[in-house]
Amino acid sequence: MTNDARGRFRVRAPMDSLIRFVRTRMVLIVSAAAALITMVFVPFDEAYLGYFDVKTLACLFGILAVVGALRGIGLFEHAARLVVARFATCRAAVTALVGATLALSMFATNDMALIMMLPLAAATLIKAGWERALPFAFIMQNLAANLGGMILPFGNPQNLYLYERFSIPLGDFLAVMALPFGVSVALIALCCALFLKPDPPQAPEKKAIGEQAKASPSEANRSEANPAEARREAKASNAEAHPSEAKRRPEGNPSEGNPSEANRAEAKIRAVPSYRTNVSRETFVSKQGRASAHPVTRPHPVAQPHPATHPQPVGGRLASADRSDPDARLRITARERRRVVVYFSLLALVIASVFRLVPYPVALAAVVLVLAVFDRRALRTVDYGLLLTFACFFVFAGNMARIPVIEGLLSGLMGQSALLASVGTSQIISNVPAAVLLSHFAGSYEALLVGVNIGGAGTLVASLASLITFNQYRTVLASFPHRPELARNTSGAFLARFTAYNVAFLAVLLLVCWPLV
Repeated sequence: MTNDARGRFRVRAPMDSLIRFVRTRMVLIVSAAAALITMVFVPFDEAYLGYFDVKTLACLFGILAVVGALRGIGLFEHAARLVVARFATCRAAVTALVGATLALSMFATNDMALIMMLPLAAATLIKAGWERALPFAFIMQNLAANLGGMILPFGNPQNLYLYERFSIPLGDFLAVMALPFGVSVALIALCCALFLKPDPPQAPEKKAIGEQAKASPSEANRSEANPAEARREAKASNAEAHPSEAKRRPEGNPSEGNPSEANRAEAKIRAVPSYRTNVSRETFVSKQGRASAHPVTRPHPVAQPHPATHPQPVGGRLASADRSDPDARLRITARERRRVVVYFSLLALVIASVFRLVPYPVALAAVVLVLAVFDRRALRTVDYGLLLTFACFFVFAGNMARIPVIEGLLSGLMGQSALLASVGTSQIISNVPAAVLLSHFAGSYEALLVGVNIGGAGTLVASLASLITFNQYRTVLASFPHRPELARNTSGAFLARFTAYNVAFLAVLLLVCWPLV
């Protein structure tokens, strides 16, 4: 390498890191900039210390840390795969994935639910030949995560904040959110029933033959006359789409002449739930129980897919088992079961602190001490950017409430219709900062609580979790450029469809909730 090349590399590497940081932490950067701008109008004083809701930050940290530890041993993927494994049609599989996302969002927050479930959905649907349903599945999973978590105080960050700020009794919280939650679940179930077909899974070779038949009737007749040749052509087209896989696979079919081996290979293709996905940054646990910090790049020895079949890693690790056993990843080892018990005990302690049954400093100390012993990586992988974003929101909202012009404007809007004000503000600055900001001007919590939750539907920025969905879909498109069903659903088409579904959900929820708040 020449000196000029070395110099360009030294300049480009920090620049690439900066660009990557800006892309991944855009929300934090914007919130920090907004907080700094408001500090121009409200100079720093002792009142700033009263902006921060320390209990909310402590509880949010505890939930993120414990959920990260549970995700680290593969519990959530294990449970999701068991659910999906019971369904054999596209409609049933997507419904199961959406339902698992909704259930997970109630306890792991909407962001964490999408981070874990979107890659699993992508790999499952693409492996089964159901990529046509992928955009719809992502949209429904996004709605399930944003609207499903509204029923519990710790299901969404804005719920946790409002629950603490207004000291809402749990029974009153559930009573207020029961109707919008029930309507949201009914709408999601109705959409899955109406807009999905009960198609069985297709092996890649048969799917390729079917696409050729649709494109040319003469090709279909030739495939029927000579099925062996059609299969060879399908394999050749697949090799063109995935050249690296073609190089890795030896010439010839090793299973020819061995019906049992061929049947096993076909069964592995059809066994969609047993296909291990890169749900997160996977690491195999060694015999000593220590995990590798590097993402796994070695393919599974069973049914090796193209490397692009793995969606973008998004953090966490997968519990390892005997890799020679194709069903081992559907099991959790005895040692991990013991950890599950410990982690669920911690989660119960954190939830008890949310419900004011246990002092939050006690729960926070227990989480830090136990995870320092059992899983320090869970402490390192906590989304500290989200906690810093919350801190910036607190400064921004506190300063905005002290600016006379803003105070008069927002007080007037909240006095006229707190529901519309919270929904509208959520569409512009997202529902979490809207909840923090408008809480300073709300006389009661009911309309604000409902508004910022149903306001998570609508525009792409209405919920921070929606940005996770959109970025993950773009990652899948980039990973599978040769899939025609995905190529037709570009990022722009997905965004238009995403907005249409979200606006429709928001309109229905507004009509239902308007008379009650």
